[in-house]
Amino acid sequence: MEDKKPSIVRLFSDIARLARTGDYPTAALSFNRGILLLQERMGAADVQGPSQLDRKQITESLRTLLLLLEHNDWVAIADVIDYEFIPLWKKSFPSA
Repeated sequence: MEDKKPSIVRLFSDIARLARTGDYPTAALSFNRGILLLQERMGAADVQGPSQLDRKQITESLRTLLLLLEHNDWVAIADVIDYEFIPLWKKSFPSA
């Protein structure tokens, strides 16, 4: 059976695009889905998963995103996703 869940990179790229185009309600809904998917994927990471340093950097990036979300700073959220979070995720999970 094929996995119907979107990739983290695709989902967060969509969130950044939605934020940049002003579709904040859809971006917020997608962000919530993204957090749940991240929780699942990070919890399922096996021994070949990210190093402790990579996990820490991803966690810090997510913490930044949550702080920006509290302030409704969607442009900054899109920037952090595009220039920090996605590159960290790709480095930590090259096959994701």
